Amino acid sequence: GTVNTDNLVLVAGDGTVTVPDLQYANSTGNVDDSTADGNYKVVTVAKGDINTTTVTLEEPVIPAEPIDDLNQWENGYVASPQTGNVSTATDLTTAIEDNGNIILSKDIKDFVGFTHTSTFSGTLDGNGHTIYIVRDGGASGTNIGGLFSTLTGTVKNLRLVITTGADRSNTKYLGGIAGALDERAIVENVFVAIPAGVNLVTTRSGRDVGGVGGIAGGLINGSGETVSISNTTVELQGTLKATANWTFVGGFVGHLNGVDKDNRGAINYTNTTFKGRGFLDGVANSGEGVHTAALGIVGGNVSAVNVDGVINSFNGTLSSGRSAYAIIVRNSQDTNIEVEISNVYTFGTVTSYDGSMAYGKPVSPSNGTKVISTKVSGTSTPVTPYFPISYNEDDTVNTYNLVLVAGNGSDSVTTPLAYNNGTDSFVSVEVTVGSAVYQVVTVAKSEVKTNTVSLEIAAVN
Repeated sequence: GTVNTDNLVLVAGDGTVTVPDLQYANSTGNVDDSTADGNYKVVTVAKGDINTTTVTLEEPVIPAEPIDDLNQWENGYVASPQTGNVSTATDLTTAIEDNGNIILSKDIKDFVGFTHTSTFSGTLDGNGHTIYIVRDGGASGTNIGGLFSTLTGTVKNLRLVITTGADRSNTKYLGGIAGALDERAIVENVFVAIPAGVNLVTTRSGRDVGGVGGIAGGLINGSGETVSISNTTVELQGTLKATANWTFVGGFVGHLNGVDKDNRGAINYTNTTFKGRGFLDGVANSGEGVHTAALGIVGGNVSAVNVDGVINSFNGTLSSGRSAYAIIVRNSQDTNIEVEISNVYTFGTVTSYDGSMAYGKPVSPSNGTKVISTKVSGTSTPVTPYFPISYNEDDTVNTYNLVLVAGNGSDSVTTPLAYNNGTDSFVSVEVTVGSAVYQVVTVAKSEVKTNTVSLEIAAVN
């Protein structure tokens, strides 16, 4: 007598565990929510609402509880919003797939992220609104991000809150916005929040690279163009983690490494902030160990890195006792990298390990690796070189010395050079390898001063 033959009653659960809220939807768009009955969830649908061609019973996408709106002092704010053209998660998904020029007209509170596997070359203008990623769409591939696989277009005026984690196997680059940045990608006036309990994790096997970042997992620029990140904040309360042979975890970008040494791109950081009490984590299967940094780790095949204005106030935890350097530049290729740093301020409590900023990797003159040319200006926190904890690619390298090599292997360099650490100068010696002449400066780690303001090989007067 309790059964109503005019209704369809759908019951989910086995009576032992609580199941999530469910929805029944038919092809005409009628939706009915479930109600709780002990450990079951029950959906009751009137017979007249049942469409015989479609019967689905699935877990709905639950909209996020909105956070307090960020004010005009936070990145992502827009003083005068314009008329938008996208207002729903469904329309946003379609517009991303179509590489459209997107202007949000309202907050998107129920976006399913980590779904797209193609390159986005359009423009996403958040218009001062917020996208909440509330579910992992489960896409797999080399580059996976919360919004895009690879970004070559523009993201601006946006606040992105990632409320669900993403865990991947054999994804090379995993990021909050995009898996990778390429060509002329622009990230401007953006705030990315990764709350406590949210983990972005990639695990790779074999002799592979793994990169994870709050903005993107990696930079793959091989077009000779410049990627730009400006007026942007990443707040990490959750975890960014990579497991690989070479492991790179950055608050902004994990691994900055071009794909073509003959057509190298550059990256510019302007007015950026990294903060929070989360976890930059990593496991290295072998290789050089785990690298962590606020802005990212440069691997090679990058022509230039320009940093102007950084607030590094991260107070979280780092893997293996590493420091949250502002940026690490390590040249693993036989190409020169021009680095310019200005106005970098470090206020975090985990930045004492080998200094607040770091450049370069020890190189042997016999392998022909070129110098990393670094210039520092503005009022910045102390700058010191970077010495890997372990480095086993070349047994001739002394990990306790900083070796600076000038020369490209084709044009002989015969003029003596000097490295100045703020107190002492070290003059180069001439080294001949085949027909090439290099100038080599070797500085013991103990002689690298913590108050160094310039790490630049300069000609001796």
